[in-house]
Amino acid sequence: MKCIAAKRRDNRILSAPYQMLRYSDPDRLGLRVRHTVAARAAAQNWVRRHAARGIANPMAAAEIANRASLIAWELMDNAHQHSYSGAPDQTLTLMLERSRYLLSITVTDAGPTPGCKRLSFPEQKSHGGGLGRVASLSFYWDWDGCAGLPVTVKARIELP
Repeated sequence: MKCIAAKRRDNRILSAPYQMLRYSDPDRLGLRVRHTVAARAAAQNWVRRHAARGIANPMAAAEIANRASLIAWELMDNAHQHSYSGAPDQTLTLMLERSRYLLSITVTDAGPTPGCKRLSFPEQKSHGGGLGRVASLSFYWDWDGCAGLPVTVKARIELP
């Protein structure tokens, strides 16, 4: 599977699960992820491969990769269920950003579904999945956004 989506001559993206995003900062990696479960799974595998980059201890690297991929799955699933990102031909943005002591996993959705009368914001519920699971896997999570606009949810993991 290629990491960069192939394009047709008319510049429409083919059905690749995700498209790599380029940033000038080498510690920032990103994807534009399609709305399907298969695309989320491919993006989750991408996170697993890239999250532990540069961690010398193999056990610590495996733990970081596992936690980051589970967080990424929950954030993408949440965006696809509760925003316009879940509609056909819509996407979300997934980003990994590394600093000396932290790995940030960020998902930005496509905003609310058109015509939706009730706007929702990210909230942690007690059933244990979704953002509750994100809270248990990360040491901190938060969100940013306004009513009627895209919402960004970010979780942070401490690095060894």
